[in-house]
Amino acid sequence: MEILYLPGIIIGVFLSVVLFTKSGKAVADYMLACWLAVSATMLLSVYLLMSGGYTTYPSWAVLGLWMPLAQGPFLYLYIKYQTQPIRFQQWDLLHFLPFVLGYLLFAQRVSLKSRSKWHP
Repeated sequence: MEILYLPGIIIGVFLSVVLFTKSGKAVADYMLACWLAVSATMLLSVYLLMSGGYTTYPSWAVLGLWMPLAQGPFLYLYIKYQTQPIRFQQWDLLHFLPFVLGYLLFAQRVSLKSRSKWHP
């Protein structure tokens, strides 16, 4: 059943590469390309967890666990910049604060557990 994730991963990576290499990009194009790349990373993580590939690629499996927290800000910012052709505003990066905090807290917890596991 996990094989059904592979087309989504491939399409997400392909479309994000197409959008990043497109000429005459708007801010909305960057938002959509990043959103597709994040979605592909999240799907890859789920695929690795379901297929047992997390033992081979543990970093990729863990990387996508916090990606759902970035889906909402990307959707909001894509719609905002698609409907209002304005320049990128750095204040919009605050929407990703829950994603960054969750990722940093999780990474810190994992590094503490791995350190205590190897150094008793």
